[in-house]
Amino acid sequence: MKVPALSLKYDDLKLEGEPIKGELPVELCQEALGELVGSSGYWVTESIEATGHVYRTPSGEVIVDVKLSGKANFDCVSCGRHRSWPIRIREDLIIVPEKHEAATEEDVEGEGEVHVSPDLYTFQGQDIDLAEVFREVLILNAMTHPRCDHIGGECGPSLAEAGSDEVPETPMIDPRWAPLLAMQEALDEKEVDEEDRSSQSGQGDHEGEEQ
Repeated sequence: MKVPALSLKYDDLKLEGEPIKGELPVELCQEALGELVGSSGYWVTESIEATGHVYRTPSGEVIVDVKLSGKANFDCVSCGRHRSWPIRIREDLIIVPEKHEAATEEDVEGEGEVHVSPDLYTFQGQDIDLAEVFREVLILNAMTHPRCDHIGGECGPSLAEAGSDEVPETPMIDPRWAPLLAMQEALDEKEVDEEDRSSQSGQGDHEGEEQ
């Protein structure tokens, strides 16, 4: 989805840089966040603002310093409570023409203090679609198992404890997210095991005191 304010021409970019400001439409954000693995999905009702600065380096890379601001709603995967995720994402990105030699932090040294994202983004020809780049940034920063405590809230009784028979819908898993899902599930299982061992240890100490 093209956003005029976030569609740039490579040859028009200046070495000294220029500000950027635009909004990611609700439809674009919903498409990006609506079916993330491990959740019943986000829903977005407001556009997400993108502000920052963009410039071209002498060696040809495009550097984008961007801040995404907005919110997305979700259901906690533990208690099912409706919550709102305040989106405050700050990223420094490198975008290069296709077949361009990959840039490093050293390549842009002297262009200001740049904290380079580990991911390089590419474009073809003259057109740079920042909306599509920011869409990917949004996905990579979103919680895949969103819970109340992720936003500083407190969970109520879990769906199981509350006796709910409702099972959140599990969307079709995008194969690209499968490794992340497996990693998250392994971490969750480890946390549960540690809590169980801690609980059993506490009960043993209590029984010893009673004797």
